[in-house]
Amino acid sequence: MANSKNQKLTLSTLSLNVLSLSLLILTSQSSPSFANRLDQRQDKQEQRIQQGIEKGQLNQNEANRLQNQQNRIQNKEDKFASDGEITRKEKVTLNKMQNKTSRHIFRQKKDKQKAN
Repeated sequence: MANSKNQKLTLSTLSLNVLSLSLLILTSQSSPSFANRLDQRQDKQEQRIQQGIEKGQLNQNEANRLQNQQNRIQNKEDKFASDGEITRKEKVTLNKMQNKTSRHIFRQKKDKQKAN
């Protein structure tokens, strides 16, 4: 009888562990990681730069400066991730860099300079 009770307890514990692991996997897959969100934002900002070029809102010098800012963010992300983890402080730094570049894209697209 004791053996049967231990087997039930072991099966219950195993079932609970499998359920917990499944939830953990589903949760991690449903919310994109910071690196994925950063890459998505980088892509969106690069699309905004390209759109500004196509619409004549950005001249070549402006576009080059903005693309250089994007490249600096990517290089910084690569440097931060080289040790296998991006710390909270590094995430804040990257977010601030992206915010600054986003403001620059907006301002450059709205200024009166036009593409040649």
